[in-house]
Amino acid sequence: MRDEAGDQAAKVTVAHLARAERICPRRLAKEHANTGGNRGGASRWRVSNQVTADIRLAHTDLATPRPDRFTATDDLSAEQRSVYDLAVRWYVTLFGDRPVRVIDEDPWGTDLADDVRLVGPAGIAFTDAAGEPEIRLLAFGARYGPPPMLAESPAVRFALLRRPGWSGSPVRVCVADLVLGSLAEEVVDGPAVRTEIDAWFTERLEVIRARVANPIARAGLECGWCPFIAGCPAHRD
Repeated sequence: MRDEAGDQAAKVTVAHLARAERICPRRLAKEHANTGGNRGGASRWRVSNQVTADIRLAHTDLATPRPDRFTATDDLSAEQRSVYDLAVRWYVTLFGDRPVRVIDEDPWGTDLADDVRLVGPAGIAFTDAAGEPEIRLLAFGARYGPPPMLAESPAVRFALLRRPGWSGSPVRVCVADLVLGSLAEEVVDGPAVRTEIDAWFTERLEVIRARVANPIARAGLECGWCPFIAGCPAHRD
């Protein structure tokens, strides 16, 4: 499926896959077609973006994370700096015993067949001292904890779909909350779960396409942060 200009693959995010039935069909259709909308502020992501960037720098070479590799920038407020320091302490505590090297990859998108592009962050990818792959999905005060089986999580499935080259080997998956200090780990057997994940993705993509085929606007709580609110039929007199 192409966007309105006909030159981009259809966008699919982890939110689309996880809750397509609950997203306004008009918004889903515009996002799926890569339609430009109003950009929201990035302030709420400032700390998490900086922590993530500094984690990547800390693992440029095979290494364990050390506190001296992390320094908050001067543009953070006092409150933001406190969150940054807390997140760094938890990251070093949770992962300080395992050296890894970050993988240089596109952090935002992966092209699939059938003109579909998976878009959005999907954790940070590493290899350990033995060359084995690892994905670390980092949260900053998540509302809900990870499911008992990580391979059943849409976020984990999305992260694995974003890295098709790892489908033939076991992958260590870590889901950590750097504000709450929680960590869940599972070594996922790539070949064993790949068929299931592919079937899940195909089913969810069909749901998305069915929803965008009739993009009727629907008013709801998400209107408050919808980038396509201007001119929305659901808010006309």
